[in-house]
Amino acid sequence: MVDIKIQSLVLVNVLSNICYAVIVPFLPIELDKYDLPVEVFGYIFGVYALAIMLGSLFIGKLLATFGRKKILIAGIFSMGLCMLGFSLIDFIHDKVMLVTACLIMRCLQGMSSSMIQTTSYAIVTVCYPEQKKKYLGIMETAIGIGLCTGPMIGSLLYSFLGFKPTFYIIGFAFEVLGPILFFVIPSAIDTKDTPHLDCSKNSSGVSSKLKPVSYISLLTNPKYLINSVVPFLAYFNLVYLEPVLALRVLSFGVAPYFTGILVSVCFVGYTIASICMTNPHLQNYDSKKLIQIGLLLCGISHLFMGPAVFLPNKLWIIGIGQYFVGTFSVLLLIPSLPEMIHIANQLYPHQKLESSDLSSGVFNSMLGLAQMIGPLFGSYMTSIFGFRTCGTSASVILLSFAIVYFLIEFRKAPVKPQEVLLEFSDQKLMDDDQKSFENQG
Repeated sequence: MVDIKIQSLVLVNVLSNICYAVIVPFLPIELDKYDLPVEVFGYIFGVYALAIMLGSLFIGKLLATFGRKKILIAGIFSMGLCMLGFSLIDFIHDKVMLVTACLIMRCLQGMSSSMIQTTSYAIVTVCYPEQKKKYLGIMETAIGIGLCTGPMIGSLLYSFLGFKPTFYIIGFAFEVLGPILFFVIPSAIDTKDTPHLDCSKNSSGVSSKLKPVSYISLLTNPKYLINSVVPFLAYFNLVYLEPVLALRVLSFGVAPYFTGILVSVCFVGYTIASICMTNPHLQNYDSKKLIQIGLLLCGISHLFMGPAVFLPNKLWIIGIGQYFVGTFSVLLLIPSLPEMIHIANQLYPHQKLESSDLSSGVFNSMLGLAQMIGPLFGSYMTSIFGFRTCGTSASVILLSFAIVYFLIEFRKAPVKPQEVLLEFSDQKLMDDDQKSFENQG
């Protein structure tokens, strides 16, 4: 039986990703009434990813200070306020004010999402260190469900209720959910690092002797850096064709709704694969080997996305590519965070919880970066070289990175701990501190 913490996180992440996707079908329609340039739509959607990228790094540093529960609940409340704020843009008639309001709301929504998702990843890895792979699979399933159902829910609510009621319903749902989860989620998720890092346990202040965990110290480690790129590539797989897929589908002379079908095929594969990864028999996999396999399979799958010039130019081949990419991206996404945390814990063996929090921030930030870079890559590559070459280029990127990953990750060089003693060079003082720890234990 899945406990209440995981149930709560699943519910929050489904709703959070519904919020991300729910406006896709109808917000451009509403904004088009104001005769805005098309590129403005790109700015409004792109600022969300920028907020996630920057916000996740910021939140990762705050988790240990303010507590995971408080930040999660704050993210839920702010997400509800953002959705309610979107309902107010219907009262704005000045174009500049309208675009400014949309950018602010979308930016705050991205920040709220970073609070929810970064904290969720941190809770899973901190509270379930032995089962984190299983529960990360459950989390990715929740995200996939939210992304799949969001556009459908948005279309239905907008069609039957209109613009403002759609945001009223979703916004108030979050505002009601926040207080409920505040009492449901236990405060145990705010567990801290081991007692020997607590200054109150030692009058000499041993924790001040340890280098604080920092993003720079983590990302300057080659193995950590190479694994932090993996979640970027996983989301890059899913989003780089978003701006150009519809035009490619229409070039086959089919109805526009086939674009939605192809996008759904991708996330159906993603969701099914995420569910499979929760199987207890798959929990002992080697993260590095699974990532290596995922990179190779994703690289091959991108050849179908164009399709490549040596394959038949058929729509059904693109559909196969979409399904494969959605499925095999999970092989990159789920094992990458545990591998990042494993390396971080080797670097900071006595600051494991803090390094897990920061790793969750880096992980979610990379997802946001991919949501920014991916569509830009797809747009420019398609405009310069064409859609088929764009898919082949993505294949070359994935396969090239697979070689780099193998060379860096599978070398025998050990990860050296970065925890060094600062300011206290006197060996006797350090020995006294160690004895004090042992007595307290």
